[in-house]
Amino acid sequence: MNLNRGNTGHIFKEYLKNKGFSSKTVYLYLRDINCFFSRMKELVNKDDLRDVKSQDIMKYMSYLKNTKIKNGSKYSYATISRRLITVRNLFKFLLRNEYIIYNPFDRLDISMFNRKKMRMSVSRESMNNFLDMITCRDYFDIRDRTILELMYGTGIRVSEASKLTLKDIDLHEGRLLVREGKWKKDRIVPLGNNVIRWLKIYLRRSRKHLLKKVKNVDDRERVFLSNKGQGFSIKGIQEMIRKRRKETDPKLKLTAHIIRHSFATHILENGAGIKQVKEILGHKRLDTTVCYTHFNVSSLKRIMKQYHPRENELYDEVKRSVYIRVLEG
Repeated sequence: MNLNRGNTGHIFKEYLKNKGFSSKTVYLYLRDINCFFSRMKELVNKDDLRDVKSQDIMKYMSYLKNTKIKNGSKYSYATISRRLITVRNLFKFLLRNEYIIYNPFDRLDISMFNRKKMRMSVSRESMNNFLDMITCRDYFDIRDRTILELMYGTGIRVSEASKLTLKDIDLHEGRLLVREGKWKKDRIVPLGNNVIRWLKIYLRRSRKHLLKKVKNVDDRERVFLSNKGQGFSIKGIQEMIRKRRKETDPKLKLTAHIIRHSFATHILENGAGIKQVKEILGHKRLDTTVCYTHFNVSSLKRIMKQYHPRENELYDEVKRSVYIRVLEG
């Protein structure tokens, strides 16, 4: 069988779907692969993956590194890394299933492009100010404040907040069930007292009024409802965050992703274990959690001062007692 664009795309698409990848992820994978096919035809005049050699991959790497895109800038390292990793995974799959007998990536080093950028977060003070400045004058204010308190209080993704249903939330036990998050996995996320309080306010004072416009039976089970009588969509929540940011602090850089990153960063700074944070965020790998979080310099200094054996207060006390013994005799 020829491994041209059509055949390869079909078998790899079926593989990704069987692995449980979302339709959006499958689309992005196939887009990267189609880009690779186009460049192979353009750069080395090859349209069958069985003919691709290591030097062809190197030409593709050079193309990604040096080509300028629409605005005159070059592809970011993150984009280059993603495209190369996608194609490398494709060749691994083809080799493992004996579609090819040689992997052109075998002796190539693509680590130079794998520079993971620290994810942006905002300070605790900025996040608190942003939330507290949302005054609850009507049903929509209460709904928006509750969504934001929930996202910052749990670190759930905007897609996960959008599709929450009433049966997913257990206010008595203080937890929520995220159904089929990323990688199609369910997980339990704990709810703090502040989030529970806001959910109770929303359910008691706001949701019952928003529910009056809802006609679709499935939407009636959704926790968060739009002003059009539907479940609050991902796009709707993202637009709400932009609107609230402009109203409270136009200079603040804040998105749904940044709220998630800020949650992780702040609880790590307060002493949470990274493995526990990994489970709460629903990450598959620990290095993803590390990439999504970062400490500022002052936090690192505080940690060093508190935990390093030659920096903490206990060492200072021992050191002083030694000095006194030396001076006395």
